[in-house]
Amino acid sequence: IYRYVNKQVQYQNIDYLFFFFKQKTAYEMLRSLVGSEMCIRDRYMGEEYVPIDVVAAYSELQEDIKQFGENDSFSSLTPQFNGKSPDDAFSSVPYEKGYHYLKYIESIIGVEDFKGIVQSWIANNAYKTVVADDFKAHLKTEFFKRQGPKGLFKFYTKLNWNTWLYKPGEPSVKALTESEQIIDAKKLAQEYLNLKGEASPENYNRFRNFFVRAQAITINYFLENKQNLTLELVKRFEADFSDLLTNIRQCELINRFLRLCIVTKYTERYDLLVKYMGSIGRMRYVTPVFVELKENDMLDFAWEIYRQHESFYHPIARKTFQTCLLYTSDAADDLLCVDLGGRRIIKKK
Repeated sequence: IYRYVNKQVQYQNIDYLFFFFKQKTAYEMLRSLVGSEMCIRDRYMGEEYVPIDVVAAYSELQEDIKQFGENDSFSSLTPQFNGKSPDDAFSSVPYEKGYHYLKYIESIIGVEDFKGIVQSWIANNAYKTVVADDFKAHLKTEFFKRQGPKGLFKFYTKLNWNTWLYKPGEPSVKALTESEQIIDAKKLAQEYLNLKGEASPENYNRFRNFFVRAQAITINYFLENKQNLTLELVKRFEADFSDLLTNIRQCELINRFLRLCIVTKYTERYDLLVKYMGSIGRMRYVTPVFVELKENDMLDFAWEIYRQHESFYHPIARKTFQTCLLYTSDAADDLLCVDLGGRRIIKKK
């Protein structure tokens, strides 16, 4: 939220935190809402898919929190802008961390009661502007109706409103569940790691039967065990599933595969990397690749790719990519003082 004061933009924390409720309630909590993205997802893909999607999304949340820093307010549900643009806080945090908080509240209240409370909230506040404290008051009123003063007291002792909304870092309670496919996706990755690229695991083609998000979990497992990755393993994995891993339209997989290529210095795939980075503009699929390049001492190459495709990226994406590639945060606001590798230029007097 921002306002103009004396022709200057001032950013305020006017319930940015409530963004997570508006997004995740419609998508995750009320599956009866006609037309909601997640309602369609659940009915088409089935309940088996939901925990897979949540686990894969949590990995993305962890990456965003790592980028901001565990103690940075941008990794909380109430980011403090302090003169910075709200665009700088754009990430999966309000979506995913907010989702885990809503699931936590649901676990306290009960699925059916929570569903009724949220439905009455929507009915009472249709076409209105609301803030987070309004929802907190609604929870209090509706919970009191259902369970009385004793139940309300127990509810408030467990709600942890301020901790969830203001504390940075990962959520204190995670709504993560393991499914058979999640377990098998990780198991397959470990089988590849054990073989070190010398052969493919037995029944390796079961990977093709996984949901795409479960396939992403397999690759995430590799990325979580970078110390055990080898170039031979990555080449073996690619040989088994080249049609999936090198398909630019399959962003969930190719962005992760390219990160494997960066880690193992798979130089034959760098041309594909450059092409991909100029074909996809969505930050969730591009930022992790830039970060991987930076973390693997390939900052000059990262800046070369960025400059080549800069005009293709959305202005918000440009700023995000610039910031994640710069060595120093103060340099992010003064690109003229930064060379191609992101290093600070010291001008001689």
